[in-house]
Amino acid sequence: MHTHLLQFKTLLLLLLCTVAGLGAQAQTTLFYESFNKISGKGGNDGKWSGSVASVPLELPSDLTDNAGWTGQNSYKADHCLKVGTGSKQGTITTPALTKLNGNATLTFEAGAWDNDNEALTLVVSITGGGELDNSNIELKRGTFTTYTLHITGGTSQSQIIFAASQKKKNRFFLDEVKVTSEATTAGTDLRTTTNEGYGTYYARQSFVMPEGLTGKIVTNAKPTGSEGGVLTIVDKFKAGDVVPAGTALLLKGEDNTTEGKTYHADLYNGEVAPLTETNYLHGLDAVDANNNITLGDGYKYYILDYNQQGQNLGFYYYNEDGSAMTYASPYAFLALPTTLDAAHIKGFAFDPHTTGITTVAGTTANGPATIYTLTGRRLNATSVNGLSQGIYIVNGKKVLVK
Repeated sequence: MHTHLLQFKTLLLLLLCTVAGLGAQAQTTLFYESFNKISGKGGNDGKWSGSVASVPLELPSDLTDNAGWTGQNSYKADHCLKVGTGSKQGTITTPALTKLNGNATLTFEAGAWDNDNEALTLVVSITGGGELDNSNIELKRGTFTTYTLHITGGTSQSQIIFAASQKKKNRFFLDEVKVTSEATTAGTDLRTTTNEGYGTYYARQSFVMPEGLTGKIVTNAKPTGSEGGVLTIVDKFKAGDVVPAGTALLLKGEDNTTEGKTYHADLYNGEVAPLTETNYLHGLDAVDANNNITLGDGYKYYILDYNQQGQNLGFYYYNEDGSAMTYASPYAFLALPTTLDAAHIKGFAFDPHTTGITTVAGTTANGPATIYTLTGRRLNATSVNGLSQGIYIVNGKKVLVK
């Protein structure tokens, strides 16, 4: 009979995982470019004309904090950019603002070339979705000024374009480009529940993934051999990412902790697009008011737990036959459709300390080892002794042979 050791732990810790009650005004950084890896003359060193910023910066460049900047006539300055020349118009465009969804604030530092004949108008525009409350910025010569614009209706495809208004003699320096959310945030606590640093969570509200945690989703399950199987687990949300409401996650934080660890996260009240990828993890999206799971009999149900011996963390049937259990908020559970060949597997154990492997392996009966390569070819060997270095499926479990 399954012992459900982890389920008992998580029920005791239930109150620690509920939403905290204190609200706060805060902003979330969605994009930030410091240009600090760029070395040259001009701008931050107080030099705004003459023989400065003459070395071109070929874009895209690994000298920017964010990959994907594009533009014309950009030059290396002192931890910033000079855009344009005396005879050529300059433009520069940010990468797609992949974390943007809704309203936000754009701030940047800019200053004009210090020449009496230099045009001062910088045109700022947005493409890929959204609107700016201002597009024509009047710069000051020979100094940086911080400018603030408001974005309405931005998307993950939005990009900001900074362009000179004149075809020549409209040089400008650019630095400290930042996009922040305008959301009001409140706190919520997320908790990992094992000393390996794992836990599950269902997001009632959108939140910002805190430092030290990664949010994972389960996108597939496949059998390997006659009794084993693997889950495909994808790292979907890293620290700083906004997790949409209605998302069920496998959390991974710091390991070697006793009884897990609590992480504080900011709730996010802005507009967030829902997760569209397949995710076999569920929570309140699949239960009724009495916490009864409503997906039906066409699924097998698993919780994050240890096996009957209290070892091998993974996802296991809660009930012996894989039938539904009563849901315990705010956790997530795994529900595999019975149309998947892997749904008959009673448990998927995994090595939480193995890196670089995105799948976890299913449990099988005891006995001589059945060994497959990752391509599905069965080997004659019945143990890993003597095998070459690599990853193998041993009795349905991924094993790294060194």
